[in-house]
Amino acid sequence: WFLWARRNQDAQQTLEMDWSDKCQAYSFDDACGRNHNMSPDTHFRNIRAVFNFYTQGSLVYCSVSTPSSWTKFTQDNLSMALQEDHATKSLRTLVEQMLQDTTEDLRVQCASVERAFSLHCEDLIEAKTQLEMKLAQTLEQIGAQEKNIEVLQRAIHNKEAPLRVAQSRLYLRSLRPNMELCRDQPQLR
Repeated sequence: WFLWARRNQDAQQTLEMDWSDKCQAYSFDDACGRNHNMSPDTHFRNIRAVFNFYTQGSLVYCSVSTPSSWTKFTQDNLSMALQEDHATKSLRTLVEQMLQDTTEDLRVQCASVERAFSLHCEDLIEAKTQLEMKLAQTLEQIGAQEKNIEVLQRAIHNKEAPLRVAQSRLYLRSLRPNMELCRDQPQLR
């Protein structure tokens, strides 16, 4: 992604520099077009001194372009800019497709999570209902056991008087002297 952005910036900078050079050249050509034999700002100039010469090995080069090299340079800049524009559009299309795919994946995942959450909620409701039924049954059983406890307590209470009588009789019989302390039927029963 950063490579594409850098290449776009480089193409933009190249085109802006070329455009700036062309604007400046147009300004000079426009001024040249206004010059005439009576213009006050015309002077004798040494044109050879204006051209930049440089050497590479034994060859001497001048930094002056020809119409064909000027056209080729401009066309190359435009061609490079169009290639980068096309590459950017391709990348944008790819990114948009990826975003659409990601959005669709997120929607599918959202629907899946929604279904799973709904099922889990249904399971929770069912478990809650079953626990409420078990609670009602347990409370009913506790109530029945409490009634049984009350019945048993009443039964125990009702048996306390006869128990006291039997224990009192056995105690008194245990006080019988000598041979009269006999294990007879009343003692055993």
